Amino acid sequence: MKDNLYFIALLTPDDLSAEITAFKQHIADNFNSRKALRIMPHITIIPPFKLKKEEHGNLTGWFLNLPVASSPFTIQLNGFGSFDNSRHPVIYVKPEENTALRLLQQEVSNAFKAHYPEMQLQKHFNPHMTIAYRDLTREDYEKAWLYYKDKAYAAGFAVNEVWLLQHNGKQWIPITRKQLNSTN
Repeated sequence: MKDNLYFIALLTPDDLSAEITAFKQHIADNFNSRKALRIMPHITIIPPFKLKKEEHGNLTGWFLNLPVASSPFTIQLNGFGSFDNSRHPVIYVKPEENTALRLLQQEVSNAFKAHYPEMQLQKHFNPHMTIAYRDLTREDYEKAWLYYKDKAYAAGFAVNEVWLLQHNGKQWIPITRKQLNSTN
């Protein structure tokens, strides 16, 4: 039986998604890296994980009832960053340090680990919005990073909800969202 693939993320509004996608397109056109165009702009809260198909209802029920105490907040994006991994370097739009984001990620992560203790989650949370990865060669990474490392970019967006996404075999589809606690 085939497993379903999911992840939990913050999604950006359409106007900001268009700006981030334009960076991805620029990298595809100029630095031969297209894989990032396949994913919608987002900040990962819980990285991709697999569950049996029959667990789908349990997962969506857990997610909708997630006890989130975090209130809405704003994320500021400021410039670009990179993970200079030897095999798969990454270039990304860099969020500014944000305590509310870290607290939300910790809250969701703790609830996830309590509900799915068999799942192994990464220990380090490094928020970013990928614009190039996987098919970015070392040579093209060096050229692209030279272009982006000092490039100015600033934007912000309100975070009012967190999303559960599922992969349909071709792309990620947002399937349900959890509103942040606006009564605090």
